[in-house]
Amino acid sequence: MARLTTQKLQLWLVDQYLEEGSIIVNTTKIIKKINISIIRTSSINNIINSLYIKEILYKNNSHWKLQDVNLDYMHPCEYSTLIALPPEYNNLKVLKLFIDIYYNDFGGVYVQLGNMPFDIRKHLRNHFILGFVPFGGSFDDFIHLFVLDMNQLEKGVLMNIQGNDYWIIAGLGCVTADLPQGNDLVGVKCHSAIGGCRTCLVAKDNATNENLDIAMISRYHHITNVQFEGISIASTFAQRDEISKKYSLRNSPPILDQLQYECHLQSPQDTYHLIARITLKLLKLTISMLSLYGEQKFLKS
Repeated sequence: MARLTTQKLQLWLVDQYLEEGSIIVNTTKIIKKINISIIRTSSINNIINSLYIKEILYKNNSHWKLQDVNLDYMHPCEYSTLIALPPEYNNLKVLKLFIDIYYNDFGGVYVQLGNMPFDIRKHLRNHFILGFVPFGGSFDDFIHLFVLDMNQLEKGVLMNIQGNDYWIIAGLGCVTADLPQGNDLVGVKCHSAIGGCRTCLVAKDNATNENLDIAMISRYHHITNVQFEGISIASTFAQRDEISKKYSLRNSPPILDQLQYECHLQSPQDTYHLIARITLKLLKLTISMLSLYGEQKFLKS
């Protein structure tokens, strides 16, 4: 009887990027709203006579697979806390901002407003410099005050804009950085480590395998948090190093973890820095294979 009940109540989340995962329903066909719980723990005792999801149905290399729902990015409402407006400000208009950060290997830290349309955001005048991390200095020390301000903006602040009062809420949007700095910002060891990718757990020797099941080996912030907790409670330095090596994590979580964001999803790989050196090397090798006449003709074209 329990098994029959489970079959009736359990649903499966279909990968949204699949054709089968996008279903358009006519609004006239909707009968009522139902609540479906995503169960990220092993216990379902608190779910009684309610629909729930514990697994994700997806495709990998044309084969259907099931994976635990924990191996998926959380919805922002699962890890973010939205503070209600103070009663005296209930009549104010609320504006929400996304603050993007760019950190380069020269120490420059820049911010952008992610709300801007891309054709406006790409102009240099809309890149605002936050400052420079001194050579040999600590990024954590530099960014500390910014994080405190962002903590306050996540809760909301009153601002007067062109004579009108608004309630402003802001959150961290996208964090872009060169390869070493990008790994530092999410607490992952450098790329020379066995599993030094800040996006997934692929081993260095297997990184070019086209058949990798990315969904199964991706890094997820809620899982990384648990791994950092395991590192912090290790009783000896040797155990701490062993655990950090196992997950290719640093010994402590990064300072940006104090903000409400999914670090592995919102800190994408910087495509330019991934391919720029490879492209330059390929160009030099191509030119070296040409004759003098061919090289001159290639450069002119």
